[in-house]
Amino acid sequence: MKKLLLVGATLLAVGLSQPTNAEASTTESKVVSTQTESVALSEDDLVDMLKDVTSNYKAFMKQAVSDVFKTWTIKFNTEIDPDTFNRDNVYVVDEQGEKLMTVVKYKEGTNEGVIMAPGIGYEKGVNYTLVVTEDVKTTKGVALSQGVTMNFELSGDDSQQNDKDIHEYSKEELEDWIDKEEELTRLREYPIKNEFWDNLDEANENLRTRTGWNDEEVDRVFLQPSKEFMQLYFNRDYSTIGESFKEDIKYFFRHDHTYRGKEYDAFGELPNLFDALVQDTKEEKRISESIFVTDLSMVHQMHEGWNTNNRIRGTQYIRYTSGSHLPEELDLNKWYKRDVDVQLANYAGNNTITWETAMYVFDGVYELTSYEEVEK
Repeated sequence: MKKLLLVGATLLAVGLSQPTNAEASTTESKVVSTQTESVALSEDDLVDMLKDVTSNYKAFMKQAVSDVFKTWTIKFNTEIDPDTFNRDNVYVVDEQGEKLMTVVKYKEGTNEGVIMAPGIGYEKGVNYTLVVTEDVKTTKGVALSQGVTMNFELSGDDSQQNDKDIHEYSKEELEDWIDKEEELTRLREYPIKNEFWDNLDEANENLRTRTGWNDEEVDRVFLQPSKEFMQLYFNRDYSTIGESFKEDIKYFFRHDHTYRGKEYDAFGELPNLFDALVQDTKEEKRISESIFVTDLSMVHQMHEGWNTNNRIRGTQYIRYTSGSHLPEELDLNKWYKRDVDVQLANYAGNNTITWETAMYVFDGVYELTSYEEVEK
Protein backbone atom coordinates (compact mmCIF):
# COMPACT_ATOMS: atom_id res chain seq x y z
CA MET A 1 0.00 0.00 0.00
CA LYS A 2 1.51 3.32 -1.04
CA LYS A 3 1.63 6.21 1.40
CA LEU A 4 1.16 9.93 0.88
CA LEU A 5 3.25 11.64 3.55
CA LEU A 6 2.97 15.14 4.94
CA VAL A 7 5.84 16.31 7.16
CA GLY A 8 5.36 19.63 8.93
CA ALA A 9 7.82 21.77 10.82
CA THR A 10 6.50 20.30 14.07
CA LEU A 11 7.42 16.83 12.74
CA LEU A 12 3.80 15.73 12.97
CA ALA A 13 3.30 13.35 10.05
CA VAL A 14 0.10 12.36 8.34
CA GLY A 15 -0.12 9.43 5.91
CA LEU A 16 -3.18 8.77 3.78
CA SER A 17 -3.69 5.30 2.35
CA GLN A 18 -3.48 5.47 -1.42
CA PRO A 19 -5.20 3.53 -4.21
CA THR A 20 -3.64 0.57 -5.92
CA ASN A 21 -1.62 1.00 -9.12
CA ALA A 22 -4.78 0.53 -11.18
CA GLU A 23 -6.45 3.38 -9.30
CA ALA A 24 -3.55 5.80 -9.26
CA SER A 25 -4.30 9.09 -10.91
CA THR A 26 -0.74 9.65 -12.05
CA THR A 27 1.91 7.34 -13.46
CA GLU A 28 4.72 9.76 -14.24
CA SER A 29 7.37 11.16 -11.92
CA LYS A 30 7.18 14.90 -11.36
CA VAL A 31 9.06 17.52 -9.37
CA VAL A 32 7.39 19.87 -6.89
CA SER A 33 9.24 22.93 -5.59
CA THR A 34 8.84 24.67 -2.24
CA GLN A 35 10.50 27.89 -1.17
CA THR A 36 13.48 25.98 0.21
CA GLU A 37 13.96 22.81 -1.81
CA SER A 38 12.66 20.44 -4.50
CA VAL A 39 11.55 16.89 -3.84
CA ALA A 40 10.56 14.00 -6.09
CA LEU A 41 6.88 13.16 -6.58
CA SER A 42 6.20 9.71 -8.02
CA GLU A 43 3.32 7.28 -8.12
CA ASP A 44 4.80 5.57 -5.07
CA ASP A 45 5.07 8.47 -2.67
CA LEU A 46 5.10 12.22 -2.19
CA VAL A 47 7.20 14.08 0.37
CA ASP A 48 6.70 17.82 0.66
CA MET A 49 8.44 19.86 3.39
CA LEU A 50 5.96 22.44 4.69
CA LYS A 51 6.32 25.71 6.53
CA ASP A 52 4.68 26.03 9.94
CA VAL A 53 1.50 27.67 8.66
CA THR A 54 -1.92 27.26 10.27
CA SER A 55 -4.08 29.56 8.15
CA ASN A 56 -3.92 27.72 4.80
CA TYR A 57 -4.52 24.03 4.27
CA LYS A 58 -2.17 21.92 2.19
CA ALA A 59 -3.94 20.27 -0.74
CA PHE A 60 -2.75 16.85 -1.85
CA MET A 61 -3.17 15.59 -5.39
CA LYS A 62 -6.60 14.28 -6.35
CA GLN A 63 -7.17 10.54 -6.16
CA ALA A 64 -9.45 8.20 -8.11
CA VAL A 65 -10.92 5.31 -6.11
CA SER A 66 -12.98 2.33 -7.23
CA ASP A 67 -14.36 1.24 -3.83
CA VAL A 68 -17.82 2.68 -3.15
CA PHE A 69 -17.14 2.21 0.57
CA LYS A 70 -13.54 3.41 0.58
CA THR A 71 -11.98 3.67 4.05
CA TRP A 72 -9.14 6.18 4.37
CA THR A 73 -6.41 5.56 6.93
CA ILE A 74 -4.66 8.60 8.42
CA LYS A 75 -1.31 7.87 10.07
CA PHE A 76 0.48 10.14 12.54
CA ASN A 77 4.04 9.89 13.78
CA THR A 78 3.02 10.36 17.41
CA GLU A 79 0.11 9.54 19.67
CA ILE A 80 -3.00 11.65 19.10
CA ASP A 81 -5.57 12.83 21.64
CA PRO A 82 -8.57 10.64 20.64
CA ASP A 83 -11.01 13.39 21.66
CA THR A 84 -9.61 15.65 18.90
CA PHE A 85 -9.89 12.98 16.20
CA ASN A 86 -13.60 13.51 15.64
CA ARG A 87 -16.11 14.47 12.95
CA ASP A 88 -15.58 18.17 13.63
CA ASN A 89 -11.88 17.93 12.83
CA VAL A 90 -11.76 15.03 10.33
CA TYR A 91 -14.49 14.80 7.72
CA VAL A 92 -15.53 14.49 4.06
CA VAL A 93 -17.55 17.10 2.16
CA ASP A 94 -19.25 16.87 -1.22
CA GLU A 95 -19.19 19.39 -4.07
CA GLN A 96 -21.69 21.63 -2.26
CA GLY A 97 -19.58 21.67 0.89
CA GLU A 98 -22.04 19.49 2.80
CA LYS A 99 -20.51 17.16 5.39
CA LEU A 100 -21.18 13.47 4.82
CA MET A 101 -22.28 11.11 7.60
CA THR A 102 -18.94 9.35 7.76
CA VAL A 103 -17.64 7.32 10.70
CA VAL A 104 -14.42 8.66 12.22
CA LYS A 105 -12.44 6.52 14.64
CA TYR A 106 -8.98 6.81 16.20
CA LYS A 107 -7.26 3.48 16.88
CA GLU A 108 -5.44 4.04 20.15
CA GLY A 109 -1.99 2.51 20.38
CA THR A 110 -1.48 2.54 16.60
CA ASN A 111 -1.11 6.29 15.89
CA GLU A 112 -3.72 5.76 13.17
CA GLY A 113 -7.23 6.96 12.57
CA VAL A 114 -9.77 5.90 9.97
CA ILE A 115 -12.59 7.68 8.21
CA MET A 116 -15.15 5.26 6.81
CA ALA A 117 -17.60 5.92 4.00
CA PRO A 118 -21.22 6.78 4.79
CA GLY A 119 -23.65 3.86 4.89
CA ILE A 120 -24.90 4.51 1.35
CA GLY A 121 -21.36 4.77 0.00
CA TYR A 122 -19.87 7.35 -2.36
CA GLU A 123 -21.52 8.39 -5.62
CA LYS A 124 -19.80 8.12 -8.97
CA GLY A 125 -18.82 11.42 -10.60
CA VAL A 126 -19.01 13.51 -7.42
CA ASN A 127 -15.87 15.36 -6.34
CA TYR A 128 -15.34 14.74 -2.62
CA THR A 129 -12.84 16.40 -0.29
CA LEU A 130 -11.24 14.76 2.73
CA VAL A 131 -10.36 17.36 5.36
CA VAL A 132 -8.05 17.07 8.38
CA THR A 133 -8.03 20.33 10.33
CA GLU A 134 -5.23 21.75 12.46
CA ASP A 135 -7.43 21.16 15.52
CA VAL A 136 -6.21 17.55 15.63
CA LYS A 137 -3.75 17.49 18.54
CA THR A 138 -1.26 15.20 20.20
CA THR A 139 -1.77 13.88 23.72
CA LYS A 140 0.50 16.74 24.82
CA GLY A 141 -1.77 19.33 23.22
CA VAL A 142 0.42 20.11 20.20
CA ALA A 143 -1.75 20.98 17.19
CA LEU A 144 -1.17 19.83 13.62
CA SER A 145 0.97 22.56 12.08
CA GLN A 146 -1.17 22.76 8.96
CA GLY A 147 -4.56 21.46 7.91
CA VAL A 148 -4.76 18.98 5.05
CA THR A 149 -7.24 18.46 2.22
CA MET A 150 -7.40 15.83 -0.49
CA ASN A 151 -9.90 15.57 -3.31
CA PHE A 152 -11.06 12.18 -4.53
CA GLU A 153 -13.66 10.83 -6.92
CA LEU A 154 -15.32 7.47 -7.37
CA SER A 155 -14.63 5.86 -10.72
CA GLY A 156 -15.76 2.56 -12.17
CA ASP A 157 -19.03 0.81 -12.95
CA ASP A 158 -22.27 2.35 -11.65
CA SER A 159 -23.38 -1.13 -10.62
CA GLN A 160 -20.93 -0.97 -7.70
CA GLN A 161 -23.03 1.72 -6.02
CA ASN A 162 -24.94 0.38 -3.02
CA ASP A 163 -23.90 -3.20 -3.83
CA LYS A 164 -22.31 -3.84 -0.45
CA ASP A 165 -24.23 -6.49 1.46
CA ILE A 166 -25.66 -5.21 4.75
CA HIS A 167 -24.06 -8.15 6.56
CA GLU A 168 -20.63 -6.98 5.38
CA TYR A 169 -21.09 -3.64 7.11
CA SER A 170 -18.79 -2.94 10.02
CA LYS A 171 -20.41 -2.01 13.30
CA GLU A 172 -19.59 1.64 12.63
CA GLU A 173 -21.03 1.51 9.12
CA LEU A 174 -24.24 -0.11 10.35
CA GLU A 175 -24.59 2.46 13.11
CA ASP A 176 -24.34 5.20 10.51
CA TRP A 177 -26.90 3.44 8.26
CA ILE A 178 -29.53 3.00 11.01
CA ASP A 179 -32.40 5.50 10.92
CA LYS A 180 -32.59 6.23 14.64
CA GLU A 181 -35.70 8.40 14.49
CA GLU A 182 -37.57 5.71 12.58
CA GLU A 183 -36.60 3.16 15.22
CA LEU A 184 -37.69 5.39 18.12
CA THR A 185 -41.01 6.20 16.46
CA ARG A 186 -41.78 2.50 16.09
CA LEU A 187 -40.72 1.75 19.67
CA ARG A 188 -43.18 4.32 21.04
CA GLU A 189 -46.07 2.39 19.50
CA TYR A 190 -45.59 -0.72 21.64
CA PRO A 191 -47.83 -0.97 24.72
CA ILE A 192 -46.24 -0.71 28.16
CA LYS A 193 -46.86 -2.69 31.33
CA ASN A 194 -48.33 0.06 33.48
CA GLU A 195 -51.76 0.12 35.12
CA PHE A 196 -51.86 3.91 35.31
CA TRP A 197 -50.48 5.17 32.00
CA ASP A 198 -51.61 4.28 28.50
CA ASN A 199 -48.43 4.76 26.51
CA LEU A 200 -44.69 5.28 26.68
CA ASP A 201 -44.81 9.08 26.36
CA GLU A 202 -47.17 9.42 29.34
CA ALA A 203 -45.10 7.04 31.47
CA ASN A 204 -41.90 8.89 30.56
CA GLU A 205 -43.40 12.25 31.53
CA ASN A 206 -44.76 10.85 34.80
CA LEU A 207 -41.36 9.43 35.78
CA ARG A 208 -39.75 12.84 35.32
CA THR A 209 -42.55 14.58 37.24
CA ARG A 210 -42.47 12.09 40.10
CA THR A 211 -38.69 12.19 40.53
CA GLY A 212 -38.26 15.86 39.68
CA TRP A 213 -35.18 14.93 37.65
CA ASN A 214 -34.03 16.87 34.62
CA ASP A 215 -32.62 15.31 31.42
CA GLU A 216 -29.09 15.15 32.81
CA GLU A 217 -30.22 13.24 35.91
CA VAL A 218 -32.44 10.82 33.98
CA ASP A 219 -29.52 10.21 31.61
CA ARG A 220 -27.07 9.55 34.46
CA VAL A 221 -29.34 7.30 36.54
CA PHE A 222 -31.20 5.32 33.87
CA LEU A 223 -30.11 5.81 30.27
CA GLN A 224 -26.32 5.64 30.54
CA PRO A 225 -26.21 2.53 32.79
CA SER A 226 -28.52 0.66 30.41
CA LYS A 227 -26.51 1.67 27.32
CA GLU A 228 -23.19 0.88 28.98
CA PHE A 229 -24.41 -2.53 30.14
CA MET A 230 -25.72 -3.47 26.68
CA GLN A 231 -22.46 -2.31 25.11
CA LEU A 232 -20.29 -4.30 27.52
CA TYR A 233 -22.37 -7.47 27.81
CA PHE A 234 -23.14 -8.00 24.12
CA ASN A 235 -19.82 -6.84 22.65
CA ARG A 236 -17.45 -9.65 23.60
CA ASP A 237 -14.31 -11.09 22.04
CA TYR A 238 -12.86 -14.33 23.37
CA SER A 239 -9.34 -13.29 22.35
CA THR A 240 -9.30 -10.18 24.55
CA ILE A 241 -11.84 -10.75 27.34
CA GLY A 242 -10.41 -11.08 30.84
CA GLU A 243 -10.01 -9.33 34.17
CA SER A 244 -10.90 -5.88 32.85
CA PHE A 245 -14.27 -7.21 31.66
CA LYS A 246 -14.99 -8.62 35.13
CA GLU A 247 -14.04 -5.34 36.75
CA ASP A 248 -16.36 -3.42 34.43
CA ILE A 249 -19.36 -5.78 34.43
CA LYS A 250 -19.68 -5.98 38.22
CA TYR A 251 -20.67 -2.30 38.32
CA PHE A 252 -24.10 -3.41 37.04
CA PHE A 253 -24.75 -6.22 39.56
CA ARG A 254 -25.61 -6.33 43.26
CA HIS A 255 -28.61 -8.70 43.29
CA ASP A 256 -29.27 -12.38 42.59
CA HIS A 257 -28.96 -13.24 38.91
CA THR A 258 -29.77 -16.33 36.86
CA TYR A 259 -27.43 -17.17 33.99
CA ARG A 260 -27.95 -20.21 31.75
CA GLY A 261 -30.17 -21.90 34.30
CA LYS A 262 -27.90 -21.38 37.30
CA GLU A 263 -28.74 -18.84 39.99
CA TYR A 264 -25.96 -16.75 41.50
CA ASP A 265 -27.05 -15.13 44.76
CA ALA A 266 -25.81 -11.74 45.88
CA PHE A 267 -24.34 -13.14 49.09
CA GLY A 268 -20.98 -14.21 47.75
CA GLU A 269 -21.73 -15.89 44.39
CA LEU A 270 -21.77 -12.96 41.97
CA PRO A 271 -17.98 -13.12 41.40
CA ASN A 272 -18.56 -16.68 40.16
CA LEU A 273 -21.03 -15.25 37.63
CA PHE A 274 -18.40 -12.86 36.29
CA ASP A 275 -15.90 -15.74 36.03
CA ALA A 276 -18.50 -17.82 34.15
CA LEU A 277 -19.14 -15.06 31.62
CA VAL A 278 -15.43 -14.84 30.80
CA GLN A 279 -14.90 -18.61 30.76
CA ASP A 280 -17.90 -19.30 28.50
CA THR A 281 -16.86 -16.54 26.09
CA LYS A 282 -13.40 -18.08 25.76
CA GLU A 283 -14.53 -21.71 25.53
CA GLU A 284 -17.14 -20.91 22.89
CA LYS A 285 -14.71 -18.63 21.01
CA ARG A 286 -17.40 -15.98 20.95
CA ILE A 287 -17.04 -12.72 19.07
CA SER A 288 -20.16 -10.58 19.04
CA GLU A 289 -20.85 -6.97 18.07
CA SER A 290 -23.92 -5.07 19.17
CA ILE A 291 -25.58 -1.65 18.92
CA PHE A 292 -28.34 -0.44 21.25
CA VAL A 293 -30.54 2.32 19.79
CA THR A 294 -32.38 4.34 22.43
CA ASP A 295 -32.69 7.81 23.96
CA LEU A 296 -34.14 9.66 26.96
CA SER A 297 -37.72 9.37 25.67
CA MET A 298 -37.49 5.57 26.04
CA VAL A 299 -37.13 5.64 29.86
CA HIS A 300 -40.35 4.58 31.62
CA GLN A 301 -41.69 2.65 34.59
CA MET A 302 -43.28 -0.79 34.53
CA HIS A 303 -46.09 -1.13 37.11
CA GLU A 304 -48.12 -4.30 37.75
CA GLY A 305 -49.66 -4.74 41.18
CA TRP A 306 -46.87 -4.45 43.73
CA ASN A 307 -44.22 -4.94 41.08
CA THR A 308 -42.62 -1.67 39.98
CA ASN A 309 -39.39 -1.35 38.00
CA ASN A 310 -37.73 1.07 35.62
CA ARG A 311 -37.21 0.12 32.00
CA ILE A 312 -35.37 1.55 29.01
CA ARG A 313 -36.78 0.61 25.63
CA GLY A 314 -34.56 0.21 22.58
CA THR A 315 -33.65 -1.70 19.43
CA GLN A 316 -30.69 -4.04 19.66
CA TYR A 317 -28.61 -4.92 16.59
CA ILE A 318 -26.23 -7.86 16.96
CA ARG A 319 -23.86 -9.95 14.85
CA TYR A 320 -21.85 -13.02 15.85
CA THR A 321 -18.72 -13.57 13.78
CA SER A 322 -17.52 -16.48 15.89
CA GLY A 323 -19.00 -18.73 18.55
CA SER A 324 -20.72 -22.03 19.28
CA HIS A 325 -23.56 -20.97 21.60
CA LEU A 326 -25.68 -18.60 19.51
CA PRO A 327 -29.39 -17.95 20.01
CA GLU A 328 -31.19 -20.69 18.10
CA GLU A 329 -32.46 -18.57 15.21
CA LEU A 330 -29.17 -16.77 14.48
CA ASP A 331 -26.44 -17.59 11.94
CA LEU A 332 -22.85 -16.44 12.05
CA ASN A 333 -21.79 -13.32 10.13
CA LYS A 334 -25.27 -11.82 9.81
CA TRP A 335 -26.74 -8.72 11.42
CA TYR A 336 -29.99 -9.23 13.36
CA LYS A 337 -32.25 -6.87 15.29
CA ARG A 338 -34.86 -7.11 18.03
CA ASP A 339 -36.82 -4.65 20.17
CA VAL A 340 -36.33 -4.96 23.92
CA ASP A 341 -36.94 -3.39 27.31
CA VAL A 342 -33.87 -3.30 29.57
CA GLN A 343 -34.96 -3.41 33.21
CA LEU A 344 -33.03 -1.69 36.00
CA ALA A 345 -33.79 -2.09 39.70
CA ASN A 346 -32.67 -0.31 42.86
CA TYR A 347 -31.89 -3.34 45.01
CA ALA A 348 -30.43 -2.83 48.45
CA GLY A 349 -26.81 -3.85 48.83
CA ASN A 350 -25.26 -6.16 51.41
CA ASN A 351 -21.89 -6.49 53.09
CA THR A 352 -20.67 -9.03 50.51
CA ILE A 353 -20.92 -6.42 47.74
CA THR A 354 -17.54 -4.74 48.13
CA TRP A 355 -17.47 -3.00 44.76
CA GLU A 356 -19.08 0.19 43.50
CA THR A 357 -22.34 -0.27 41.59
CA ALA A 358 -24.79 1.85 39.67
CA MET A 359 -27.74 3.30 41.59
CA TYR A 360 -30.06 1.15 39.45
CA VAL A 361 -28.46 -2.16 38.47
CA PHE A 362 -29.24 -4.58 35.66
CA ASP A 363 -32.29 -6.80 36.22
CA GLY A 364 -33.09 -8.31 32.83
CA VAL A 365 -33.69 -7.91 29.09
CA TYR A 366 -37.32 -8.39 28.05
CA GLU A 367 -38.03 -9.06 24.38
CA LEU A 368 -40.72 -7.09 22.60
CA THR A 369 -39.96 -8.83 19.29
CA SER A 370 -37.90 -11.84 18.27
CA TYR A 371 -34.67 -11.52 16.30
CA GLU A 372 -35.09 -10.76 12.61
CA GLU A 373 -32.45 -10.50 9.92
CA VAL A 374 -31.49 -6.94 9.01
CA GLU A 375 -32.29 -5.97 5.42
CA LYS A 376 -31.66 -2.83 3.39
